[in-house]
Amino acid sequence: VGAWYREPLDLSNATLDCQLWLAYSCFDKEVDFTYLKTNYLISLIGSKFTGKLNMDSMKVGGSLLMRDGAEFEEVYLRGAKIGEQISMIDSKFTGKLNMNGMEVGGNLFMRGEAEFKEVTLLGAKIRGQIDMAGSKFRGNLIMALIEVGGNLLMIDEAEFKEVNLLGAK
Repeated sequence: VGAWYREPLDLSNATLDCQLWLAYSCFDKEVDFTYLKTNYLISLIGSKFTGKLNMDSMKVGGSLLMRDGAEFEEVYLRGAKIGEQISMIDSKFTGKLNMNGMEVGGNLFMRGEAEFKEVTLLGAKIRGQIDMAGSKFRGNLIMALIEVGGNLLMIDEAEFKEVNLLGAK
């Protein structure tokens, strides 16, 4: 908690046997979690990422927490598998958020004071609900071919520029 990472952080291909908490910290360079595996939670709450955060093909048995005022530029979760939930409540994404082909065993929370630029969920599978209540999407929101097991909530003054739900289930 409260760390300042001035150099790249590379945990690609790592296997973690415990929770990973990188909360309320600053990351000046790229953070690489590609192919990281853990049965536990990963928490990035309140942290600021000024470089790319790459979580492609990551496998997390617990939840992925990216909430509580966290700030991100480019984020990649392509092909990631999250066993429980992803929470992006009240966070800010100023660059691309690519979640194509991602699988989430529970809910995807993108609600509250959250702000997003460009978001893609092409072919993603969310077993629970997607909650975007009150959020602001400043760029395109591409959810073509997405599968959602529960509700898709786009309510409570949520703002959208353009939404693509072609072939969504």
